[in-house]
Amino acid sequence: MTGALPGIPLCSMVACSDSTRPFGGLLTLDGQLLRVLEEARRASALDVGVLVTGETGTGKELVARAIHASSRRMAAPFVAVDCAALPRTTLESELFGHRRGAFSGAERDRIGRIEAARGGTVFLDSVDELDLEAQAGLLRVIEEKEVVPLGESRPRGVDFRLLASSAPALRRKVEEGIFRADLFYRIKVVEIELPPLRERRVDIPLLAERFLQHSARSFGKPVQGFTAQAMEVLTRFDWPGNVRELLNAVEAAAAAARGERVQESDLPVHVRVPRRPRAAEPEPSPPSPAEKGGEDRASGFAEQVEGFQRGLILKALGRSLWSHRDAARELGLERHQLKYLCAKLGIRRSAAS
Repeated sequence: MTGALPGIPLCSMVACSDSTRPFGGLLTLDGQLLRVLEEARRASALDVGVLVTGETGTGKELVARAIHASSRRMAAPFVAVDCAALPRTTLESELFGHRRGAFSGAERDRIGRIEAARGGTVFLDSVDELDLEAQAGLLRVIEEKEVVPLGESRPRGVDFRLLASSAPALRRKVEEGIFRADLFYRIKVVEIELPPLRERRVDIPLLAERFLQHSARSFGKPVQGFTAQAMEVLTRFDWPGNVRELLNAVEAAAAAARGERVQESDLPVHVRVPRRPRAAEPEPSPPSPAEKGGEDRASGFAEQVEGFQRGLILKALGRSLWSHRDAARELGLERHQLKYLCAKLGIRRSAAS
């Protein structure tokens, strides 16, 4: 989990005293999260795959590190891999390693992240971002406990425990064929689902006060707390970015504060004045026969548009060797937008044939 103040790991910023600290050091009084953390504590004793799901900023890596630290592998390395940040062209090399000369730029032998774990834990953050080819390679490694570095023909035995994290929508990706079902069930022997911050508002004052202490110390400012109005605003906000967004907002408020208390006006404007949802539109009346004919023509036009979109996307994916990141860049889309369109249009790897 990223986003901590300079020199202050986020895990230390949310830790409680020893007498009240739940598993993983997460600061919480919420009963739902306490139950989830107890599940994580029990899972740490089992040498099986654990999938930690939750929205961005909920602390998935923090929980994974706690599981490793409480497991029999605690003395061995914890190796974290951000799957969303690795280009497809280097993913296999990062995970499995390579021999010198295996590809352009491979000037020396390199041990992959999985082999580097050496009896420890490999944490695949955003495992739902792996494409189907990378998923197949990972499944082989899990099942055979062997890696074959690029440029080598002989496999190397590896000993590691796999922990992974994903967004909550991973099961839907399995149903849509975007993520392999066999891999899903191998990494999800135990699933830990972290609730978003808006579902545990009792924790917002605790976290905000702790973050403010560290921010004030970092800035050398005499800020000691929040006014009642400022805390009410913080507690009411839904925090789509969860704990990470709260941390950034408190840091900004501490920087803006001019006295000993953070005022409502010191808070970021998007927190003070959240955007209101659009009013629900009235139910449309049933179409007339003339309108129905227009709908049929519109439907045919929509099918043509979808066919055009499908062709463009398939060509871009083909040119990029099915790298969603590269294809999205070529099409001027965000990666999640391209994946949504692929799911909507039924585009899968087999569709290229």
